[in-house]
Amino acid sequence: MLMKVKISGVGMAVKGISIGANLFTGSYLQFKLDANSPVFYNIGIGDYLNIGGKKGTFLIGHIETEFFPVNSERYPWVKDLDSLIGKRLGLVVSGPLLVDGDVSIKLTKVTKDKDVDTLMYKEGVAASGAQVADTMIKGIARKILAKEPLTAS
Repeated sequence: MLMKVKISGVGMAVKGISIGANLFTGSYLQFKLDANSPVFYNIGIGDYLNIGGKKGTFLIGHIETEFFPVNSERYPWVKDLDSLIGKRLGLVVSGPLLVDGDVSIKLTKVTKDKDVDTLMYKEGVAASGAQVADTMIKGIARKILAKEPLTAS
């Protein structure tokens, strides 16, 4: 299985302090079976107009990763992507980036008991875009249907 992350944000979150202001942060998680197949599943997470949380970005950021492998043995949730829909997910794309480079990706799920389960943590994922430090989002996962895949390819 291959996965791509797209995340964009406008706002500010100060690292180390639980304060931030978010105008808008949105992300897509895209999945395809292999390099030659089309995107078959899109998950969207959106968040806007909130103050006081740690979510957001520093000023403005947009990151798009390359498709990267997600091992279904290590990350069994990729075998049942529908199980994520309606759940509160957190996504953090970390690392300064200007044009091209590598980022770290952490995907979490908040349980009914407010525990946070780490679904995936990857380092060294090839990406393009720009951000000063981190772009973060927490929101309800929604299945995104589109006539055309949401990929820039």
